[in-house]
Amino acid sequence: MPEVQHQLMAARLFDEVFERQTPEVCALLMSATAITHTPAGDFAGPAGFEQYVAEVWTTYPNASFAIDEGVIDGDLVTLHWTLGGQQAEQLDGLAILRFEQNMIAESWIEYADATPVEPNVAPELCPPCREP
Repeated sequence: MPEVQHQLMAARLFDEVFERQTPEVCALLMSATAITHTPAGDFAGPAGFEQYVAEVWTTYPNASFAIDEGVIDGDLVTLHWTLGGQQAEQLDGLAILRFEQNMIAESWIEYADATPVEPNVAPELCPPCREP
């Protein structure tokens, strides 16, 4: 049942790293060559994930983090999460984690911009997807 183990590892990563702010768990759950893709750029290895999370903590100090739901599909775990707390608006996001040999090998983290969108203007969610 690797899928169940993957789900537990994904929940542990986000709970312990984002909510409890214990980044050292990254080295236990992520491969040394893991790549994390985020709106802020790509980050390499567990140390890169720790760097990304430090930026999130700086941007959203005292925020709480919750996983709202998760889906497992083979070696992929998809999580819908919410970052909330003392900031004016909550941030909703999605994380997709790909596992290899029971370690997180690659992850994609996306979230909706917390700033209000102008009426009748569609947000640019994936500009590279529109390039030939």
